[in-house]
Amino acid sequence: MFFCNSPEIEDAAIYPAVRAALKARLEQALPCLACAPSSEEIHTVASNIRKRFQTVLVLGTGGSSLGGRVLSSLSQDPCAPRMIFLDEIHPEIFYASVLACCPENTAVIVISKSGETAETLCQLLALFRHFLPPQRSDQFFVLTEASPSSLRSLSKAYGFTCLSLSSDIGGRFSVLSLVGLFPALVAGVDEVLLLEGARYLLHLAQQQKTELVHSLAFAIQGARKACHNVLLSYDARFTPLTLWHRQLWAESLGKNGIGTVPIVARGTVDQHSQLQLYLDGPRDKVYTVLSVQQQDTRPLFDATGVATQLGYLQGRTMGDLLAAECQATCDELSAQGLAVRLLGLKTFDAHTMGALLAYFMCEVIVVADVLGVNPFDQPAVDRIKNRAQEILS
Repeated sequence: MFFCNSPEIEDAAIYPAVRAALKARLEQALPCLACAPSSEEIHTVASNIRKRFQTVLVLGTGGSSLGGRVLSSLSQDPCAPRMIFLDEIHPEIFYASVLACCPENTAVIVISKSGETAETLCQLLALFRHFLPPQRSDQFFVLTEASPSSLRSLSKAYGFTCLSLSSDIGGRFSVLSLVGLFPALVAGVDEVLLLEGARYLLHLAQQQKTELVHSLAFAIQGARKACHNVLLSYDARFTPLTLWHRQLWAESLGKNGIGTVPIVARGTVDQHSQLQLYLDGPRDKVYTVLSVQQQDTRPLFDATGVATQLGYLQGRTMGDLLAAECQATCDELSAQGLAVRLLGLKTFDAHTMGALLAYFMCEVIVVADVLGVNPFDQPAVDRIKNRAQEILS
């Protein structure tokens, strides 16, 4: 599945704390890690969208958008509709995105757990006026809780297809629920393979495998000692995952005056923008490097006859260079005495991604328990929402 290479843990007392927190949380059967397959009704609705529409606009923000974006990016189906995730309420960017679509061939998926997310409701009302009238109800699909809300009222009034979300799963932990799985099904992602990967990770967690416990201990040590948590991916396909993880880490752990700032970086691009700071700047960061074993078999053009200094690339592939850069970065960070772990994936597919998503959710929950914070609320964010509505009223 994936392997973890991380340094020794300085405080051995972290290990029993990890094992206790992991055992307690898994015994609770957390809804966000239930890994329940979608119902036949859900599959039918998703299949109809795939058959009818060329483009799908997904309205939502935060966990209502990031999880679906991660899973949909796994699609390898050339016949799947184009998935456009709109979490932006900048008017120029928003309208440019939607007006580039053909209204007749576009479906709209609206996701808001509470049904009161101001940004999502704003997007929907903008679509009604400038793109698709609400009377074209067969093109709108709403995902929200069953309890009364503004979004559910709109859905009922205009006859939209409305699918109920569980009230037990918070947005940033909802990637393996209907919030993430429904867009993934529309995009043609293999749900069975995805959930199998997540269940496999949970099986390892239940067995408290040494490598997994060690990785969790690394995360706790970093959360206690560092100010910044860098997630450096050596594969551009990880970009949606790193943005999802940024919210998961920050919003779950940044409370009561504690927390570390998540930083998203991408190799090799950010070797030319951030690596100098990492290696020679403040020693206040921990590093997680994501990589996939390279399968590139396409050799580069041999130009050593013209430029002899290119001998190191002779007979090599682009993937070889990417892997070497990743290894060199890990080696140099470690040589400088900086805390770095490597999460290496053998393949990039739905099964492995399911395991990685489940791992990161387990990690954040365990870290929160050891730090003594509630990973499932966000009181400061709620204050901003209320203040914004007061300004507009």
